Amino acid sequence: MLQAAIDAPGRFTTMTLLEPGMFTVPSATGMDEAMAAIARVFESGDHRQAMLLFLGGGRGADTMTRLEEELPDGAGERALADVPALFGLDLPAGSAWELDEHAARSLRQPTLLVLGSDTGPIYRESNTAIANLLANVEQLQVGGAGHFVHIEQPEQVAEGLASFLKRAAIA
Repeated sequence: MLQAAIDAPGRFTTMTLLEPGMFTVPSATGMDEAMAAIARVFESGDHRQAMLLFLGGGRGADTMTRLEEELPDGAGERALADVPALFGLDLPAGSAWELDEHAARSLRQPTLLVLGSDTGPIYRESNTAIANLLANVEQLQVGGAGHFVHIEQPEQVAEGLASFLKRAAIA
């Protein structure tokens, strides 16, 4: 989303970034190596294990179970079917992406940064870095949520987003 707004700022009147993550923050040190190890599991053909490791290492199965309880039937199978795109496209693109800080500073759209109270350091640091770059930022911390903030606390996220959009429309 942030890169899309940088590339075509006139197409966005607002931005909402849920748990943005950047590989350039200090807590991301070693992330490429960790992802490479998970990618090797994926390349071995064990897509389910790769997905579980990506979701939280040893707690990945717990995370997947919790997500499947919250999401519609078939979501787990859909996630598993999407693992090739995650490892073949999304993760390589994310690790190669570098934020153009000068371009980000030029964005003026009202922006809502959404962060779970129980999220990991990479997301907290990324949130702070982005907030320091953008000119028109509001932050929403969602209690009782980790990285899957929109799934773990959908009502809080929806209410915060609706409130933000009302204020942004007035501005």
